[in-house]
Amino acid sequence: TLLVMVPVLFWINTTLTWMVIGCAGLIALIIVAFLPAVRRAFGRWVDAEVARNTVMVETVHGIRTVKSLALEPQQREMYDQKVAAASGRKQTLGDVSNWPQTLVVPIENFMQRGVLLVGAYLALEGGMSASLGSLLAFMMLSGRVSQPLVSMAKLVEDLEETRSAVGLAAMV
Repeated sequence: TLLVMVPVLFWINTTLTWMVIGCAGLIALIIVAFLPAVRRAFGRWVDAEVARNTVMVETVHGIRTVKSLALEPQQREMYDQKVAAASGRKQTLGDVSNWPQTLVVPIENFMQRGVLLVGAYLALEGGMSASLGSLLAFMMLSGRVSQPLVSMAKLVEDLEETRSAVGLAAMV
């Protein structure tokens, strides 16, 4: 898509195309910058979930020992601690995963409104190659260029979830 759309956008208007490319580059930079943080947060959450499940499985498998030694309160307390730790890690993961999307959406909105504002000014001043029709065509095509990058912000979390799931499946 980019290989076809970007030359067409340059053909319609160079100034507006550089605005789109600048915003798209900033979006890509944000996504790349947050990948390590999301990966770490997801790994910590998976580790906390594994620890929680380990306590549960060990308790169930050793239920005779737990019952005979009256260890139910200690096991319940340990399990509650693991659940609290896993919940905290999940909350942290959600917070870290939301930051790329939170930062990308205003840039996307700025890109759309900025291109519309500058494009309308250029069209009214006669700077666009044809008219307001060119501006509409540019707006539609620039949306096709920027939308995949904005969607990648959401895919960051999905990628890390899939990567961890594959890693867990390999461990089992």
